Amino acid sequence: MSADLSRATAKSNPQKTCNFSSGDITYQGTAHVKSSSLVAQTVSLWNLAYNPSNEQPGNQIHVCIEKLKKMIRKYKPSDLQTLRQITAICFEKVSIDKNIEDRFGRIGDMDWKERKMSHINDDAAANPDGVFVAEVDGEIAGYITTRINHETQIGGIPNLAVLPKFQRRGLGRQLIEKALAYLQAEGMLYARIETLDQNPIGAHFYPNMGFIEVARQIHYIQPLSKPKV
Repeated sequence: MSADLSRATAKSNPQKTCNFSSGDITYQGTAHVKSSSLVAQTVSLWNLAYNPSNEQPGNQIHVCIEKLKKMIRKYKPSDLQTLRQITAICFEKVSIDKNIEDRFGRIGDMDWKERKMSHINDDAAANPDGVFVAEVDGEIAGYITTRINHETQIGGIPNLAVLPKFQRRGLGRQLIEKALAYLQAEGMLYARIETLDQNPIGAHFYPNMGFIEVARQIHYIQPLSKPKV
């Protein structure tokens, strides 16, 4: 567990409470310091941040105890339907397919969600070893997909998504780092990722992860038949 505490608060009364996040663990609620070794460790970290002068060993300190277990693991075929559902939730405001449907309406028998979700099927079929899944307390929270090109030695990251309720917990960063390590291990010299101009989160996040903008595209579409009157 990291000692880099990103947030902490404390009261000045003898029975102190704290609520903080430390890297990959978030704590909430209260528990007695002697209840477990985990709590003792969190108290130690809290003391590193605040080190109150009136604190003595043995005092009753109340701290958080809810530990959110996070992990990044390899994709399994049984994950596919959940990843499709996450895709439909996360890409509503940042999908070309959604933009098309907003402009022209539903096309044929497939709505924008089905079109976008089919991309995840393609990613999983093309490179299942390069798909990674984020879990929080056993629940799938997000995923990332990759593509390998041994000729160009430029790897791709076609899709990345984290459910809204699990965002701002470092999962996106961990997924990117996992994907980059995988691409490098596969002999790629560069990693490529794309985002829409209408995605301010991606436009801020990807440069922070080391990506450099090299070009912008404009996507056009036109119907191939005149609408029926």
